[in-house]
Amino acid sequence: MNKLRYSLSVAMAIMVLIIGCKKNILDNAPQDVYSDKTFWTTKKDVMAAITGCYYNWENANNILLNDCFTDNGYYTGFGGMYEVFASGNTSASVNFTPVFYEYNTIYTCNWFLENVDKVNSDIVDNSLKAGLKGEARFIRAYRYFILSQFYRDVPLITATQTVAQARVNKQAPKAEITDFILSELAAIAPDLPVAYTNGADIGRVTRGAALALKARVELFNKKYTDCIATCKQLMAAPFNYSLFTSFDPDANAYEELFRPGNVNQQLNRENILDIQYKLNQNDKNILQTMAIFPVGLSWVCVPQSLVDAYETVNGLTINNDSDYDPAQPYENRDKRLDASIIRPGLQYNGIYFDPITPAFGPPPLGPPMGPPMGPPMGPPMGPPILDPPPMGPPPATTGYTLFPSNDKANFQNSPTGYNPKKYLSVLNDYYNSAYGMQSLDKTGGNVMVIRYAEVLLTYAEAQIEGGTIDASVYDAINQLRSRAGLPNVTSGSQAAMRELVRRERRVELAGEGLRWFDIVRWGIGSTVMNAPVMACPEGTVNRENGELSLQVGSNAVVAPRSYTPKYNVFPIPAVELQQNRNIIQNVEYR
Repeated sequence: MNKLRYSLSVAMAIMVLIIGCKKNILDNAPQDVYSDKTFWTTKKDVMAAITGCYYNWENANNILLNDCFTDNGYYTGFGGMYEVFASGNTSASVNFTPVFYEYNTIYTCNWFLENVDKVNSDIVDNSLKAGLKGEARFIRAYRYFILSQFYRDVPLITATQTVAQARVNKQAPKAEITDFILSELAAIAPDLPVAYTNGADIGRVTRGAALALKARVELFNKKYTDCIATCKQLMAAPFNYSLFTSFDPDANAYEELFRPGNVNQQLNRENILDIQYKLNQNDKNILQTMAIFPVGLSWVCVPQSLVDAYETVNGLTINNDSDYDPAQPYENRDKRLDASIIRPGLQYNGIYFDPITPAFGPPPLGPPMGPPMGPPMGPPMGPPILDPPPMGPPPATTGYTLFPSNDKANFQNSPTGYNPKKYLSVLNDYYNSAYGMQSLDKTGGNVMVIRYAEVLLTYAEAQIEGGTIDASVYDAINQLRSRAGLPNVTSGSQAAMRELVRRERRVELAGEGLRWFDIVRWGIGSTVMNAPVMACPEGTVNRENGELSLQVGSNAVVAPRSYTPKYNVFPIPAVELQQNRNIIQNVEYR
């Protein structure tokens, strides 16, 4: 399946077939398109159909932007959906439909499961068929996980339906959906391979992916005993998962993990499940949204509160470490800080990042990368743009080139003075390579959905909440802390360990789309979402060596935020309520 980087033509052919079936218009077999009367006759048909199930099963935008719903992110781009929600101003009229409330993938999986047995076992043997069914059931379970997490009670549909049938579905309670997800994942795990030996199959769902999602759902639903047992399976044979380590002993392994060549490599034993992308076939544009201007749009920003969450090298929070110097706040910190966030004074792709010094001085050598710098103009106005145009090619001989100033006062830069760094630590990874050409509007690197670091934190949290804090808990957490350059933790009360594991989840998984789930299940929204988005401190950056001269306590408010109970669930999209009168809006939005 070409590492699941399926061609658009195959995926579109499958969608044509599925849409046709859904609308009951394929009574006669057409001559130039797939139909149920001409399909399901060869192994190639089956593999094309399972590939159709993977089409848009998850989206890099969701993984990399969802933290903008939380205290981990701040979104300044078109559309405004993220900040409207995070600021407490969302309503039932805000359109989240194309983002989360999506049943097309579920329909595709149901269609596959209802038809795959039409293929004789001499064409596709029963063992392979069982594995393929497991893949489709996993994808369906994953989509129900997303639906129930964001919308709570939703229709539970496990068979294909006509349009008329779909318009009278009733919502199932979230608990019922959770039970369905867990039973499906438990049932399919034995039928899925531990790993794929054929390189062309890398990216398909494995047994480890099924168990890792099962552990996540169990944790989120406080099924701690079951969660611990599931995690222990993943932490032992036949699995060999481990944290990524760099081939370069001087490199930051955590930072290297997110470079496209390392995410994609088969030997990366931390990557349990990812979204597969391929340049010019199934590429993505989200990195241009995230990257700093002029290579990108700087629409995704990092608040000061996330920066403050990273511990010092002494293993203490900045409020509890007497060695912490607020005038030099980025020195002697957790290695994950500089691996995850582009901050003032950081050496980054040929510059010392300077978001606070006024934008004086000449532009970089070579022709400009985009529009000239100018006075603050406010955010650009206009309709949402899903695929922003490229900013213009850089000089061909140098790769991507950045401006020496990224003054947060200019509208094209991050107003907080901080930008995300994951997947963007080396911009030229995406320049004239297998992962990008000469613009970040189309790139081909994979994006991780579940990695082993999350499993370790899931296990530790389940043990802590279950009241059993033993050596295995400290070991799980210390594996992450060791890679981050932090001292080991060897003891702590349940309350202290709960605080620690929650902080570890925040900084280890920052920007990976899980923070909102954590805030809701921990019930901390009223605390963390009532604080405004703050910028970095004022001062100056020496653009020759990155030295900082900062004014302690000068952080400006970028945007106010206000928590309401609506934050804990999303509104059912209005279009769904209009099409199906049996669907009831969540009580928070009535």
